[in-house]
Amino acid sequence: MTHNLSRRALARIFTGAASAAAMSRLGGMNARAQSTPDYKALVCIFLFGGNDSHNMVVPQETAHYNSYRTIRRNLGLPDGNATLLPILARTGSVPYAFNSGLQAIHPLWATGQLAVVANVGMLAAPTTRGAYINRSVPLPTNLFSHADQVIEKQAGDPNGSGAGGSG
Repeated sequence: MTHNLSRRALARIFTGAASAAAMSRLGGMNARAQSTPDYKALVCIFLFGGNDSHNMVVPQETAHYNSYRTIRRNLGLPDGNATLLPILARTGSVPYAFNSGLQAIHPLWATGQLAVVANVGMLAAPTTRGAYINRSVPLPTNLFSHADQVIEKQAGDPNGSGAGGSG
């Protein structure tokens, strides 16, 4: 009997099996969480190249939305301001909204079970624009290299891949 599985099909099978195995280990965490009345967890989801975060949370006010569309050009949301899901998040006086594709998680925001943490990344020290320009603070290796930043984020090390490893 011959099987002609493509590499993609094989990758899907292995990815699904690995995900299922990883998720089964998280069940114990749920049990521990229920025994502590004030238990809180920060869950960070690393979307490996599958997310355009500039289209998840967008300015809702018309002038700022139009500016967003101008900057994003053909990458911006095409459906306009009418279908956005309002959230009570502001930067200065600008109200923001979720992409309409996030309708399933929008209620979590309203009940305080979801937060947006924007503009995060690997910094070696608190940095201002002036400090960055003057190079007066330590900066991560290859700060504007997407590939390097992905490796640094996964390793949790702003100075590289953490390739030293541990036994």
